[in-house]
Amino acid sequence: IKHLKNKYPQMEGIFFDEEVHNGRKEFIRELSAEICAAGLNGLHYEAMCDVRFLDEETLKAMKKAGYYKIRIGIESASSLVLEKIGKNMDPGTVRERLKIMKDLGLKTYGTFTFGALGASKDEDLKTVRFIEELIKNNLLDNLQTSVCTPQPGTPFYAWAKDAGRMDPEVRYSDFDGGTSALIDYPGYSKKEIISVKERAQAVRDHFFLKDKIIHKRFGAWVSGIFKKYGFWGALFKSIRRLRMEINYQVGKWQK
Repeated sequence: IKHLKNKYPQMEGIFFDEEVHNGRKEFIRELSAEICAAGLNGLHYEAMCDVRFLDEETLKAMKKAGYYKIRIGIESASSLVLEKIGKNMDPGTVRERLKIMKDLGLKTYGTFTFGALGASKDEDLKTVRFIEELIKNNLLDNLQTSVCTPQPGTPFYAWAKDAGRMDPEVRYSDFDGGTSALIDYPGYSKKEIISVKERAQAVRDHFFLKDKIIHKRFGAWVSGIFKKYGFWGALFKSIRRLRMEINYQVGKWQK
């Protein structure tokens, strides 16, 4: 961090894009203390963390060191899915830790996945409802949704191939988890998995838009889109966003 700050004096912060930045609480507390001691806590730090290892003492140390946004992999509200993917966590822990973060003035970002092992439409809809709850209670500032995708070389990929759940002609461009589902389950098709993911996105967009309107940030938000994407890009995004809102309002995502 010292090297980067000396080389790039205009640098404003760092994103620790590790799988788990806080694998050891002791390390994070020591790092936070060293950042403060070196006078580098004027920078803004963002990190990918495991919510299970974020207690109040650790979060206070991170806040003091200049951390401003914490990203966590929530993934699912289904105990069955969490068990199948080996994530020993419960929604109560997520609520508690997010509340601590918000009380400390930290921004929060959650990731969610659909179509994982153990998933069904009913189980994944639990996650959609959990997303709505967290946004309504002001516990998430932003979130990402994706389809759980069996990446080559992983146990999930080996299972999908052995179980005959994946098309042998699948293209590598399909392994993005954003727009396509590669596997389905009995009673839960690829099309339904994508539909539930899109429903989660509609819930996210609806309630975040509502929050912007309530808190009078809508104008600044629109202005920012025009500055970033230009007229035609902003127009395209506005039409897409309007279509999503209409679909939400008419109840398409509730089917």
